[in-house]
Amino acid sequence: MRTTARRLLTGLVATATAAAGLGAAVPATAAPAAAPVVFSPATIAPTPYLGWSSWSLQATTYPGVNPHSWSSWLNEDHILQQANALVSTGMAAAGYKFVNIDAAWYADIDRNPHFDAYGRLEQDTTRFPDPMATVVNKVHALGLKLGVYDYAGMAKEAYDLNAPVYGTTHGCTTRNAVLKDSSGAPVVLPSGWNNAYALDMSAGNPCGYEYIYSVAQKLTGYGIDYLKLDGVTPSGTSGTVADLTRSSYYEVAGWRKAFDALGWQGHLELSWAMRKDEAPYWQQNATGVRTQGDVECYCSTLVDWNHVVSRFTSAPGWAPYTKPGFFPDLDSLDVGNGAMDGLTDDQRRTATTLWSIVNSPMYTGDDLTKLDSLGLSLLTNPEVIAQNQQGLPAKPVSQATNQQTWYVRNKDGSYTVALFNLGSSSATVTADWADLGLRTAQSAGVHDMWTHTDLGAGTGSFSATLPAYGSRLLKLTPDGPVAPSGPITGLAGKCADVKGAVSTDGTDLDLWGCNGGANQTWTVPGDGTVRAYGKCMDVRGGATAAGTSVQLYTCNGTPAQSWTYQGDRTLKNTKSGLCLDVAGATSTSGTRLDIWPCTAAANQLWNLPTS
Repeated sequence: MRTTARRLLTGLVATATAAAGLGAAVPATAAPAAAPVVFSPATIAPTPYLGWSSWSLQATTYPGVNPHSWSSWLNEDHILQQANALVSTGMAAAGYKFVNIDAAWYADIDRNPHFDAYGRLEQDTTRFPDPMATVVNKVHALGLKLGVYDYAGMAKEAYDLNAPVYGTTHGCTTRNAVLKDSSGAPVVLPSGWNNAYALDMSAGNPCGYEYIYSVAQKLTGYGIDYLKLDGVTPSGTSGTVADLTRSSYYEVAGWRKAFDALGWQGHLELSWAMRKDEAPYWQQNATGVRTQGDVECYCSTLVDWNHVVSRFTSAPGWAPYTKPGFFPDLDSLDVGNGAMDGLTDDQRRTATTLWSIVNSPMYTGDDLTKLDSLGLSLLTNPEVIAQNQQGLPAKPVSQATNQQTWYVRNKDGSYTVALFNLGSSSATVTADWADLGLRTAQSAGVHDMWTHTDLGAGTGSFSATLPAYGSRLLKLTPDGPVAPSGPITGLAGKCADVKGAVSTDGTDLDLWGCNGGANQTWTVPGDGTVRAYGKCMDVRGGATAAGTSVQLYTCNGTPAQSWTYQGDRTLKNTKSGLCLDVAGATSTSGTRLDIWPCTAAANQLWNLPTS
């Protein structure tokens, strides 16, 4: 959740369990201890999860939802109502299994958090009269799974308690589990909320890990299936993994170690706006990450279009990291309640299409007791769900305009194509076969995935006039072989790359470490062109001089954009007769590509996609 909302749930008056009259603080023991395990993310999360989350309803000012203040909606009765609605609406049968309780399960109506005698968050018994393990069991009895929320670091209130760490074998307390600066003062975790201190995860201090283990032991003792760990840095903040004071990486690794030791094999999702450059670290320890700030608008609806459409910008960069065991998360898909959602019907369909094709977890924050017919049909369309569960993310051909074509080649050889009009007036959007990896003259069957309608065969392209913020979701079944598409690898095993992933005309091409991004995905449609982002590899200005740089440019049929792949693995330009070359034979990432007399030297040898 976003900074302002999170601050409202912390930094207030904390109560320890015994002091609050909530009973003696004892470790949760509802779930029996399991044998230690080795983290196997693809086993835990082979596909994106589907479900429901409470935060959208907690965060809205929609009339009557939170009569007291933010999060006053949250209580046990409401959670169980939503869980039962998952079943009664047919959503559970469609695959929606998770019921995730967000922040404030541990806070009173005025958002004062509770802690047990060991400095761990403790449920509020007014909101949740039954023990949390009992709530979990009630949800499990419906054939569903339950998740809860916690946050990185240690709450300042828990530090102030100076409580013993449960189960410590080193005399640890909450105070000596926290990282200190050179003056001995606790280091604030830079989540932007100013609510927690960073834990000391250094090799010389076992207390940070012992505290994490004690919290993990309590949470898994409830029998939970999912944990959202919020406030993980770096997120919206600066810093690197190597900097203990600016990163939660070592804490997250500690959570992973604790969960494995406890034998817990549930989902661990990190929040709130994780950085793509840290993705390899998060993949080692978690099954998902939030890709940016909250989708909720914190207004009189659940979301608004501005918060939804921003996901179109962030999603493509996460495609290289999407795989079984790790699915980047666009946040709640709030499309089920109609006017309460804050979106038009076309926007609701467009949002669902995006979530589906990029393989984001699909969980809604709607009131499931008040779904309208369109909302239920959007959330339970079997073809759209199947596309999401396939786990192969779509990429945009180009994002230079509001009229965008996104596509992915499916495991069965078909193509899923989404046409989006993100503009404020109707517009025609076209999918050109050559941009997708199909041959220009190739015939392909076209099927509308939303209406389950076959539209006949198309050749060369498919166009649709879409309303403002509208979309179409299509499946293309090619007749015969398709054009090869994939990376072009060269010197030192690195890839031909559209510099900076910028698809505007005139962007230079360079050599870069292969990452699977759209800016390194090249299609060879068989007409002499080599394409990325729906544009062509082009010699700048149509020049023929050795050393002229190579760029991305709108396809125009000129010889400067025509290339021949020769038997010696060189790529020869038709107009100049020169070959694609890594300038100066330097393998450093960022080295520009140019044309140079053909020598078949290592810096001119390329492997083009073949399938």
